[in-house]
Amino acid sequence: MKKIIVAALLTILTSFGCAGRVQQDRQALSIQKEQKNTKNTNYQNISFADNSIELNFPRGWYENKKKNPYDLQYFSRRKDMNTGVIIYDLDDLSIDATPQNTLEWHIEQLKSHRENFTILEPEKTEQIGDKTLTTVVYSGGKDSSANYYKFTSIEFAESPTQFLITLQVSVPSKWNENKPILEEITHSAKMKLGSKPKPTLQEARKEFNTAIVNSGESYGSPDLPSGDEFELIHYQSPVGRLAAYVTSDPNDGKKHPAIVWITGGDTNTIGDVWTPRDRSNDQSASAFREAGIVMMFPSQRGGNDNPGQREGFYGEVDDILAATEHLAKLPYVDPDQIYLGGHSTGGTMVMLVGAYSDRYRGIFSLGPVASVKQYGGDFVYFDIDDNNKREWKLRSPIHWLHSIKNPMFVFEGEYGNIDSIQFMAERNHNPNIKFFELSGYDHFNAIAPVTEILAEQIVEGQVNVTQQTLEELR
Repeated sequence: MKKIIVAALLTILTSFGCAGRVQQDRQALSIQKEQKNTKNTNYQNISFADNSIELNFPRGWYENKKKNPYDLQYFSRRKDMNTGVIIYDLDDLSIDATPQNTLEWHIEQLKSHRENFTILEPEKTEQIGDKTLTTVVYSGGKDSSANYYKFTSIEFAESPTQFLITLQVSVPSKWNENKPILEEITHSAKMKLGSKPKPTLQEARKEFNTAIVNSGESYGSPDLPSGDEFELIHYQSPVGRLAAYVTSDPNDGKKHPAIVWITGGDTNTIGDVWTPRDRSNDQSASAFREAGIVMMFPSQRGGNDNPGQREGFYGEVDDILAATEHLAKLPYVDPDQIYLGGHSTGGTMVMLVGAYSDRYRGIFSLGPVASVKQYGGDFVYFDIDDNNKREWKLRSPIHWLHSIKNPMFVFEGEYGNIDSIQFMAERNHNPNIKFFELSGYDHFNAIAPVTEILAEQIVEGQVNVTQQTLEELR
């Protein structure tokens, strides 16, 4: 993966020539100015409420309210120095992003727009309370004027995924006088206690309307199943009646456990799931039906000849939940034993469904990605050039791990999308989710052995996968 920090990050120059990033969606960032009794009464406390961070600025400093690339920028009264602050969350960045290489990226961006850009003070790292600050100072010029540029990354022990990058600028003639003031600002950074809890995926979607600009390819009506193992049915979804394959009634008078399975690739469209597949790539997850578990393969909006418009990991969540309710009403299905599973893009989809609803007894995700950006623009239908952060965020599992309430098991072979699994596992604090790396397997040949173990446990009535369980893979 290319070492980029944010794919759409651009260079923007502001007063004093501060390099930054494209202004983020500020609706989620409310800045509350509070006059508090700080250690030094000559300072005012500035609170970033939604991001749970506070900084102290000298009284008399004022906010730059013009469009700028920072989450916050304040100028001194004499305009001989300023501080720009950018708040980052590692969950929003590329998998290999760190506070250090984000800091280096900002330095390189400014360097490319300055003359005689040289180090004034070498990089140093210091520990102040629960914060780690890494600082380096450069001098540089542009259009016959010169400035000093103090870059700092600020990491918080109590919030390891969130950090700040500050760029502080001073005129050279005032550096010795201004430097202690600029240091006081960065040293004052702290996390607020009692921060507002993260919204769930369901809550976040209520406040957002996706904007779809592409329709995707049409594959026509689904094939009729051969044999009598599956039936082609239609279920009622929010956009109309959508096609699905479902296991035929075994006519044994029993209620069976069931699983809704979402295949990889174009998840909106269904096709042949009844023809036997090679064990090295059994995307139909045949182990479940062979164990007597009822299976349902739902198409989604815009797929096949369905009504509605493809939304790519968004409205499809509602379709899958609607399909599940149809499945639960079948006379041969136990509505209390319905599971959800999927592979590849289907694995990503089921993580989102699991974050949105607690309907399922268990959820199995094989080979998902942390962010749908990793699909390179495929399978999403909004304007990917618009840099709408929320469009991506509401479709990417990494942001919604905290929303998952039911047992979820995430698997991937060591030769598959393992970076995504490790990235999510490192940032996960939800005990309902377990991540497993399958040594010696890839993205496809892991499906058969994993689903065989899951099918066996479903039939036994208790799913509890452990690392020891996976050592039995064959």
